[in-house]
Amino acid sequence: MPIEKEFMFNDEADFVSRFLDPLLRRLGFSVVIPYHGRDEFGRDLIFAEIDRFRQVAYHGLQAKYVDSIHQGDSEGLIRQCEQAFRHPFTNPTTGEEHYITTFVIANGGSFTDNARENFFIATTHKERIGQVRLLDGRTLLSLDRWASFGTVQQVGEILLGLLMELRHNNNQCSGLVPELNKFIVDQQRVPAMRLRTEALSHYLQKPLVPTLINTEQVLHYVTHAEDGVNSLLEKCFVVANKALAAGFALENIGKVQGIGLALELTIQRTLNQLGPLVAL
Repeated sequence: MPIEKEFMFNDEADFVSRFLDPLLRRLGFSVVIPYHGRDEFGRDLIFAEIDRFRQVAYHGLQAKYVDSIHQGDSEGLIRQCEQAFRHPFTNPTTGEEHYITTFVIANGGSFTDNARENFFIATTHKERIGQVRLLDGRTLLSLDRWASFGTVQQVGEILLGLLMELRHNNNQCSGLVPELNKFIVDQQRVPAMRLRTEALSHYLQKPLVPTLINTEQVLHYVTHAEDGVNSLLEKCFVVANKALAAGFALENIGKVQGIGLALELTIQRTLNQLGPLVAL
């Protein structure tokens, strides 16, 4: 089979730099050494991840950009695989030597059945079961779509959380207004409702789409909700001029609702741009 039609790269180095390197990063790996075609003992890329034991695991990748890899071609891949496991590499950041735990061969085209069989028989020793991979173009495209889906889904889930919190607060504000007006008159019972800002505050720590959602707007919303409404409602229990504190809280509720409505529209527009994947 030929190279997948979605791949329109100039050569192997272009395939590595514009597809494989970004794909690995989107899958959650850190690219430690981008050899980009230098073929350092069979490795075009060395990438890493933190495993479940909080240890760093290193992996090597050999890239190919040919229509099909046949049985005769697999002999060269076998040698590169053995070299990749045999030779350590030096981490350019720490200066320490490490060995890879997994070796991947990624081709923009395909592998014949004979090539796969010959390669795995030669390289999958007892101690290496599960440590060698052959990824053809079709598999790589599936990974690419999965990585895109995962990113979109993550962003979508966070934005939906923001939207739910904003709508909850809007309902709370609608209930607070008559209760505060009544409290200003009789000062009998401080309203118990409070505004939530957990999702919005968490988003400010790591804005995922700052070019689409104005973080300053989010910050203003959180400030008015926390300091301008919730804190003033608490002061209604202790300050001498309770009506004045309640009046300021009532004034800030209007600001919260105005900013919140603008944020809801922005978030909804962003969700529409992300498409139907966010609903899956």
